[in-house]
Amino acid sequence: MSNPSGSAPASRPVGFPHDNASVAQRLGGEAFSVEARGFTFDGYRAMPSASANGIPTVVLVHGWPQFASCWEEIARTLLDQSFEVVAFDQRGYSPGARPGEVEDYTLEQLTGDIDEVTRALGIDKFHLVGHDWGGALAWAVAAREPDPTAALADRKSTRLNSS
Repeated sequence: MSNPSGSAPASRPVGFPHDNASVAQRLGGEAFSVEARGFTFDGYRAMPSASANGIPTVVLVHGWPQFASCWEEIARTLLDQSFEVVAFDQRGYSPGARPGEVEDYTLEQLTGDIDEVTRALGIDKFHLVGHDWGGALAWAVAAREPDPTAALADRKSTRLNSS
């Protein structure tokens, strides 16, 4: 049966099956919304079934034009290896974090979002994995604030000079 309005059925969230709640459910985790820097960022968090024994969380930073959901298969692999995973939709992608001015999307603003979202989630030390634009942000976070970054992995991006 077709849907004449073109909208998603009421029983499914917008973006199904790639919304954060659906991805979190498939991973055995939970979707979250967190306040940081005056915005609301949406994402998902999942814990491994076996104890992580002090292994830092892996924070996954998506590229352009992707969303946190792009990490689902990698998140599943990390969970299988006993890593906790967190992924969130960055500024401009989360519905509650879409400022209208170009000046609100500087490297400083975007890396600050990563810092504040991880703090808001209670994550003190983390492995940072970025892809595309998210990889460039990961490099900038690790260069600016090396203490919370346990390790950095970059998938297909260019390192940016933040000065």
